[in-house]
Amino acid sequence: MKKFSKIFFYLTAVVLLSWLLPWLLQFAASKPGNDPFTLYSCVTKRFAYIQSSKDNGVKRYDANGTEYTVAQFDSILPTFYYRQLFSKDRLPDTINGKEVTPKIIAHGNFTFKQSARDVNVTKPALNMIMESMPDRIDLENPIEAFRTTDRITFIDMRDNTVNEKKSALFDKVMKQKGFEFPMRTLSGNPTNRKEYDEGYLMVDNNHRVFHVKQTKGLPYVRETGVAPELGIEHVAITEFSNRKTLGLLTDKDNNLYVLNRDYTLHKLPIDKYDPKTNTLTIMGDIFYWTLKISDERGVTTYAVDADSYAFADSLRYDYPETALDKWSKYIFPFELSFTSYDDQWVKPRVSMGSCWVLILNFVLAALLYFTACKGSTCSRRQKFITTVATMILGIYLFIPLLVCKRA
Repeated sequence: MKKFSKIFFYLTAVVLLSWLLPWLLQFAASKPGNDPFTLYSCVTKRFAYIQSSKDNGVKRYDANGTEYTVAQFDSILPTFYYRQLFSKDRLPDTINGKEVTPKIIAHGNFTFKQSARDVNVTKPALNMIMESMPDRIDLENPIEAFRTTDRITFIDMRDNTVNEKKSALFDKVMKQKGFEFPMRTLSGNPTNRKEYDEGYLMVDNNHRVFHVKQTKGLPYVRETGVAPELGIEHVAITEFSNRKTLGLLTDKDNNLYVLNRDYTLHKLPIDKYDPKTNTLTIMGDIFYWTLKISDERGVTTYAVDADSYAFADSLRYDYPETALDKWSKYIFPFELSFTSYDDQWVKPRVSMGSCWVLILNFVLAALLYFTACKGSTCSRRQKFITTVATMILGIYLFIPLLVCKRA
């Protein structure tokens, strides 16, 4: 019983230290730092960014390193600072041959963001559906929800009853259009806090993409024509004010596409984007889209033409190396955590360290063998087991062993 208690104590200590020590190092050595705010300028045809630091304060540059004053920076980003320019009567009448007014600019501007935490979640069994063509101008809150199995079923949320008539009608139309249940994934935004409703983008069992919404209580079902061979894995409906695009799609190879409202598909000229691990941010205007794809190492920013989706430019920003990044590979054989930026689950996660940690583990094992066990009642078998375990578990086992021996 005493032997079992010791083993349990040391295992508990290893688990706690593998969780707390990396966190403490990160907490003690972390420094505030974010990637600079970056947009593509329709005036200079270069990236423009704002850099902030303790020593120099806030500075404004372009990709060539040219520094700008606040007023100059407003002028090279007229679609972002259009309100400021308009208030000072500095907003031009035309930009790149296009007429611009505050209304035109506001209508064309949009922001889209999707993180891995938004994707790696358990999808609800019920999805609300709203009327896309209400009698009044404003959209109304949805009163019905639907679920999908081998068919689609509508439920009235006011009394929790199944609407058999609507369920049969939608199921019939969807199957007539070629929809194959069960559904793989879908995306919608059933809220009245938007200008219009486009219902849902749905991917059926054969990787065919469908546009489904409710108009005047009747089903609107269209196959978008996206090739099933692409293997579309994720969809995100957009519903931007300009009403040009319908959604963003990613395929099995992590290529990113934009689907227009006329169901034309355009592959965006960027590197791979994995929705399960990356964060995507898009800030668009009537001239260019600025896309930022964030990963663990940094941010890659792309600029594409808003009309043709042609590549314009790209920029890479790498995060500065933290103390945890610099020293953890030499100190910690593995790290234990319970949360992640990639999802909202609380569960044990173990990330293995580098082989460089074996150097420290060997030193700690030798130190423990020749000092802590010297002159003690440890048998050769106990010394051997303790030494081997320390070479594997490293500092996580060395600390409790050393504390117990000293005690």
